[in-house]
Amino acid sequence: MRSPARRSLPALAVMVTAIIAFGGCSSTADAAPAATTGGTHAVAHARGITEVPDDPQRVVVRNPSN
Repeated sequence: MRSPARRSLPALAVMVTAIIAFGGCSSTADAAPAATTGGTHAVAHARGITEVPDDPQRVVVRNPSN
């Protein structure tokens, strides 16, 4: 018969793995949406008009192939 410590080792490993995995998915409380920190301006493009923050943190450009 196995000792109680050996029987609980797999369960402990699963719990530690779950805690690490779910801990990586958490977000910080001090992160604020970019839209609330400044103004926006309208940008016209092929699919219409989009409101964009005046000071964007990053810009993604997609060039669809025709």
